[in-house]
Amino acid sequence: MSKYEKLSDVLEVYSELRNPLLDAVIKTLSVMHGKNLPFALELMLSELFYKQNAGDTCIRAEAESINRFYEDLFNQHRTLSEDGYYDTEPFSPLISKTDIELSFDDCFDLIGSDESSNKPLILDLDRLYIRRNLCYEKQIADFIKKASGDCSEQKLGEDDINSIKSLLDVLFERADDDKSRNQEFDMQKIAAAMAAVSHFCIITGGPGTGKTTTVAKLLLLLQKLNPSKNNILLCAPTGKAAGRMTESIKKQFSNNEPSPKIGSVAYSFPKVFADENEREDIKNRICKTAVTVDKLLGSIPHKAHKIRNADNKIDCDILIVDEVSMVDAANFAKLCAAIREDTKVIMLGDKDQLASVEAGSVLNDLCVDLSDSTRVFDDEKLSVISSLTGYSVDRLKTTDISNNTVQLNFSYRFSDYKGIGDIAGAVNEVYRESYTNLIEDRLNKPFLDYKDQVELKEIKSSKSWRENNSNLVSLCSAIVSDYGEFWKSLDASHYEGDRFTGITEELAKKIFKELDKYRILCSNRGGLYGIQSINEQIEKKARNELNTLNAKASSIDSEWFIGKVILVTKNNYALRISNGDVGFVAAERKKDGSAGPLKVWFGDENSVFNVSPVFLTDYESGYAMTIHKSQGSEYDKVCMILSTDLNPVMTKELVYTGITRAKKHVCIYSDRQVFLDSCKRRVTRESGLSDRL
Repeated sequence: MSKYEKLSDVLEVYSELRNPLLDAVIKTLSVMHGKNLPFALELMLSELFYKQNAGDTCIRAEAESINRFYEDLFNQHRTLSEDGYYDTEPFSPLISKTDIELSFDDCFDLIGSDESSNKPLILDLDRLYIRRNLCYEKQIADFIKKASGDCSEQKLGEDDINSIKSLLDVLFERADDDKSRNQEFDMQKIAAAMAAVSHFCIITGGPGTGKTTTVAKLLLLLQKLNPSKNNILLCAPTGKAAGRMTESIKKQFSNNEPSPKIGSVAYSFPKVFADENEREDIKNRICKTAVTVDKLLGSIPHKAHKIRNADNKIDCDILIVDEVSMVDAANFAKLCAAIREDTKVIMLGDKDQLASVEAGSVLNDLCVDLSDSTRVFDDEKLSVISSLTGYSVDRLKTTDISNNTVQLNFSYRFSDYKGIGDIAGAVNEVYRESYTNLIEDRLNKPFLDYKDQVELKEIKSSKSWRENNSNLVSLCSAIVSDYGEFWKSLDASHYEGDRFTGITEELAKKIFKELDKYRILCSNRGGLYGIQSINEQIEKKARNELNTLNAKASSIDSEWFIGKVILVTKNNYALRISNGDVGFVAAERKKDGSAGPLKVWFGDENSVFNVSPVFLTDYESGYAMTIHKSQGSEYDKVCMILSTDLNPVMTKELVYTGITRAKKHVCIYSDRQVFLDSCKRRVTRESGLSDRL
């Protein structure tokens, strides 16, 4: 590789680095600087904008790191000839430490050392930032440090400690047949104790570990201790996640059994609050409808500024934020700025899931201490938690906790479906293993031991278009059968006897129940096995399956046909729909019992509403969705299709997230080697947040 002298030469070879925003920024900075930028700074900006699109908030301003980035690109473009020789000379470094230092000295008018300098670029912690991203990062760090430093809730008298301990013992009583009874620690109880004496707390854990149960019990504890702090708000990043949060919290308080299970919220509730009227009041305070983070903050059209901000705080005493892994740095910072100083904040999420689509990996950065064997504990707080839980300080230090974070590890869901739990655990851990044969053995074992729960099926791609098309059609024929019950339910619901009548809201709930039992998840949007190709094939099969029904609705050749499933791609609060919502098309039953126009139905098995298709503009087909879009959802059965080409999104976080959307069964279609290689790769996003904390 020759020593380039200008960025345009580099971009000509590495077209993936081209970015209209990069061009505009370099031109603007050159004007501000009064001359062309140094080549070294242009290289750094090129890397910065490329990585920002991939989720990083900054880059390391070090020659070794920058050269490694360009060497990786170089190796991706390098090809091996038939006689075993590479087509180019080995990579030679593009930049040196001296080049970097000289460029920073030359551009002192553009690069500041902190955000107060008001310069467009900031060099801090040996990292280069766009000023805006540094401001977000510092805002988050300042909020966490200030909230963590508030020790007022730890200063408890003996009576307070005894009261909280008694309540925790009641709330976290475990039955003799409790699946977690053989665990050394009741981590849910420890998490509740931690949150009770902390101004800010994170409870992390995989699916089915009891995060929602813990929060429901914690809220009962807090309402008993301080009933005046009763303004509780629930939020999540997406409409789907907010809906599931609402449903999960309400489910905790539903008492449909004459004898609630020992340890359940329904069992503990009357023991903590004996008065029935008081219980109803408490239940109404807690079981509120969760909203999206965007709606909580209040968006202003075409502006990044939010209605709720540092000058107009969110009015609440207790704020619960679910699925925090999906919140990017910008929205996390805006949320922190809008939180009152006296608000107790409890955040929930799975640190092993995919990070946000936009820049930042905030939850992962906040949980980094959990894997640090040298982490420093707040002994005063641990002493209080010890008094509340009965575990000694020394024993608490051996658990997965840090000063503000508790990790729940025991999965109640996967105790019944061990195959899914085992493969999820294997995917999460093998990247640490250096021996390929051990990695393969660890990943293969669950597929051999639990064939009824987890499957890995081989798919390939070919250089022949005809063969690829045949493979795609065959795959779709195999995976579409699990939508059969949804189509049967949809078909049957449109009739009363032989009369075509359309569906009611109650029937729509039953149809949603069938639809949400199964979902196809893909690693990528495009490509042979991406959602675009898969959805095109499945829509054809849906039209064919429901052809008679659509003939009666005169929608055989229409874009909107009975059985079409859509995924909303943009919030529209006027229509009450959010990014990530899934809907299906069906005819609405009119008051006279006849079939009305086609509507798109949204909701779930508990509540539904419909929207006329003419009002919908931001959507895509929803039979198959990307694994990214599936976060915050869960299904009985999942079909996960991975690209046959190892590409940047193929990481262990992606595979883990896809697998853990399944409650009972997951079938993975992948090239076996690509599956193994994906599990060995992990998302590493550059950020200075953990260093600041």
